[in-house]
Amino acid sequence: MLSTKCEVITIRAEQNPTFGGVKPEPMAQNLKPLMEAIVESNADVGFATDGDADRVGVVTSDGELVTPHEVFGLLLLHLYENRGWRGGVVKTASVCSIVPRIAEKLGLPVYDVAVGFKNICEIMLREDVLIGGEESSGLGFKNHIPERDGILSSLFVLENMAMERKSLNQLLAELRKEFGEIHYDRIDLPYERPNRMNLIPKLQLHPPRQIDNLPVAKTTTYKGVEAVNGIKFHFGDTRSWLLIRASETEPLIRIYSESTSDKMVRQLLDQGLQLLKAAT
Repeated sequence: MLSTKCEVITIRAEQNPTFGGVKPEPMAQNLKPLMEAIVESNADVGFATDGDADRVGVVTSDGELVTPHEVFGLLLLHLYENRGWRGGVVKTASVCSIVPRIAEKLGLPVYDVAVGFKNICEIMLREDVLIGGEESSGLGFKNHIPERDGILSSLFVLENMAMERKSLNQLLAELRKEFGEIHYDRIDLPYERPNRMNLIPKLQLHPPRQIDNLPVAKTTTYKGVEAVNGIKFHFGDTRSWLLIRASETEPLIRIYSESTSDKMVRQLLDQGLQLLKAAT
């Protein structure tokens, strides 16, 4: 049995329902105090959960926030290679292509579902699932409850480092060397008008054949509680896609994209804005 220990330094642990005046989502713009504290204290890794601890932000010793897609990928490899667990991989539509590429190498089935952990949970209750995750930093695991758990995610990252006897930076470098770097971004577009849920069905009726001079190879739609609320355009290089989704819980429309460069991601997001403008 592996035996190890670590020193833990805690920051911002006081009870404060306003979260210090920032949103509780573990995103880069909300985690600057953690990033600074890691560098100042020469720590190896940092973790931050949201208010109910179902999501986690992971920060390297350099103060770099690891993307949720890469945390997903690292833990998929860890559970398969170090713990010897097997099962399917469930991802929401907004998760980057690195996850299915890893699953393909490992010979594991992949389930692609609409955004929302409830959709992952449905598959976990029905199938033998190793890990399920979403773009917003929530992961669920086999041999546990079918729900997101930011604390268990943090412990698995630490266990991965201990069992591999490598720093998080080393693990990330190996991941990126084998499966490629991620170029991804999203736009949260405030949309107060009542026709928000009608926009995606409009795009579904008249989908473009090409976007930013890229031929659309395939279109996937995702159903919400009452109607289609997401549409994803896949392009020929397998790493490029554009997802437009109307939130069912907030007055927002979200546009997500992954591609082969940051420049291409920005262009696809701009094209997504133009598609929405044409549909309104």
